[in-house]
This record gives sequence, structure tokens and C-alpha cells, in this order.
Amino acid sequence: MRKKRWKQDQILEVLKAAEAPGASIEEVCRIYGVAGSCFYRWRQKYEGVEASKARQVKELEEQNRRLKELLATRDLELDAVQRLLRKNSYRHSSGGQP
Repeated sequence: MRKKRWKQDQILEVLKAAEAPGASIEEVCRIYGVAGSCFYRWRQKYEGVEASKARQVKELEEQNRRLKELLATRDLELDAVQRLLRKNSYRHSSGGQP
């Protein structure tokens, strides 16, 4: 079964529904089809966040993910260059013999 990907607007809607007077968290989770652990994780992450701030958080997380990818790629390229330089310096230091 494929997991559902919730958009931030939908998450905020679920959290807002749980804040309504007389609504229990278990009931809201059942209506929206959300696991209790997921709800509590969302509430911790988005507590006191409006829609505009939630978008900013999402954009910053995406930017952070992209920067981590760039850093990992750069590190791999740097490692490859260093290995190549070590290999070439070994050949030159021994007079061309392996």
C-alpha cells in the first residue's frame, strides 16, 4: 500500500480540526485517516505555525537538502581527484616504475 503524502496545508487543516472545542485527537485522526503518532509528530513540528511560516519552513528544508546534496557531490569529486593525484605522484616519485 502506498503511503499518502500530506501537503502542509492539509497538515495544518488536520491540526486546526483537533483544536476545535469538543474534538478529540483520536476522533480527528480517525476522520482524516492519520495515525496518532503521525499527528503528534506534526503537532510538535508545526505547533503555532501559520500557513505562510509553514511554507518558509518547507522551503528552508528543501534548500538544506539541496545544499547537502551539493556538498556530498563536491566531497566525492574531491576524493576522486585526491586519489588520482596520489596515484600520479607515486608514479613520478619512483621514476615512472610501478
